[in-house]
Amino acid sequence: HDPHAEVARIAVVRSPEPDGAVLPGNPKGTAITANGQYAVVSGGPRLPPDAPPSGTVWIISLRSRAVVATVTGVGNDPYGVAILEHAN
Repeated sequence: HDPHAEVARIAVVRSPEPDGAVLPGNPKGTAITANGQYAVVSGGPRLPPDAPPSGTVWIISLRSRAVVATVTGVGNDPYGVAILEHAN
């Protein structure tokens, strides 16, 4: 019940810039799948509205505590994340 306890810290890293620089992920929004297997984290830099999309979404396996997928170009400075699941 320690309020400062931490289970894991998982790095979210953006793709390299054209000049090769790797900038911080700047995570902003988080959602967890209904089955608790994955966390979805959005982030990216704050850029002018007319800048090319540079936001990133990371899919993190909560079992392995690792980034398992990355989606780039999702807009600028993305905050909100929602997971819509459907029955198969």
